[in-house]
Amino acid sequence: LNGFNIRRAYLTYDNDISCCFTSRFRLEMTDKENLTDGKIGVFVKDAYVKWKGFITGHDLTIGIQPTPAFEVSEKAWGYRAIEKTIMDLRGIVSSRDFGIALSGKFDEDGNYSYSLMYANGSSTGLEKNKFKRYYAQLTLKQIKNFQTTLYTDINGKADINDPNSKLKPAETISNNTITYALFAGYAEKDKYSIGFEGYSQSTQNGVKKGSTAPYTMENLTSIGYTIFASYNFSKTVVAFGRYDSFDPNTLSEDAYKTDSRNYFIFGVDYKLDKNFSVMPN
Repeated sequence: LNGFNIRRAYLTYDNDISCCFTSRFRLEMTDKENLTDGKIGVFVKDAYVKWKGFITGHDLTIGIQPTPAFEVSEKAWGYRAIEKTIMDLRGIVSSRDFGIALSGKFDEDGNYSYSLMYANGSSTGLEKNKFKRYYAQLTLKQIKNFQTTLYTDINGKADINDPNSKLKPAETISNNTITYALFAGYAEKDKYSIGFEGYSQSTQNGVKKGSTAPYTMENLTSIGYTIFASYNFSKTVVAFGRYDSFDPNTLSEDAYKTDSRNYFIFGVDYKLDKNFSVMPN
């Protein structure tokens, strides 16, 4: 394949309804959203209203909105135009969901902040079942220029049939997914930055082992981590690099030993203008 391509484009409308209410409507075009005739398609990326100061120091947001999974780490990475952060890239957590969120800070300086979200778990799509996804994130900024986040979510799913059940209808077992993640980053503005993000995701009874009954049901566990850094040689030239390690199934059987990934990114950011970059990588 050889040709020109637009990977992603946004059209965003932000509206300050009043001092207390703001809204955003955003359309996104990507190279994967093709219509049936092969033309480039668009979809609704954001459609939400935020009630600022719903409770003093706390905001309430309703609609299609960013999940709290990697907003902080994505901003610290700073090169979303080059590549998604690891949990977004590997489909661990969607960048958007349709629901209601409460966020705020525990102190005046914002050294301790949080975000809670109750949502469909269907990304930007319509809800198709009764199950929901529960998100929670805590951000800590106790040291100047250094921040960490702790994250977890529970994605509720329908129970699945127990392959060892002899009853009709068959007995069922849980199939929920639980995710944990940690991010730590340090940055000196206009000088350099470094960050680490790791996650673990486990789906209950996600792997059936054995060729005949009785089968052994084990959790399907995926783990991954990323390390990234950038260095400013000048106001107009920045070098960046990143390494990801990803294992979609940590079981030790031979069938799962060759499914891990190593991903390297290196590039240079030429800032032709304040908000315009050319980034060969």
